[in-house]
Amino acid sequence: MEPSPVLIGLDIGLVLAILFVLDRNVFHAFYLILSGIPTWIELRIRQTLLGIRLRIDRLGVQPGILGRVFRELQLRQIRNNPAYKEFFNEQVQSNSLQEGED
Repeated sequence: MEPSPVLIGLDIGLVLAILFVLDRNVFHAFYLILSGIPTWIELRIRQTLLGIRLRIDRLGVQPGILGRVFRELQLRQIRNNPAYKEFFNEQVQSNSLQEGED
């Protein structure tokens, strides 16, 4: 069975009509995909860093030498954090005052 020229013409017309309607949307979709690539890359980097951080935290909970090292490392990071530095200074001063009173 040979397709008739009318069916071929209808198929070509349908494809051209679809391309005419979607023409602007195709370029816009392509632009959106390209503009989303930097966000996707940053997401993967942050996901990897978070996974590493969670793995280190999980190791810090386990008993043993490695767990103790990770716990001490985390405590040192908290103490050196500028947001908590005042808190630890106040705790140390108040503890030393209380011990001096006894």
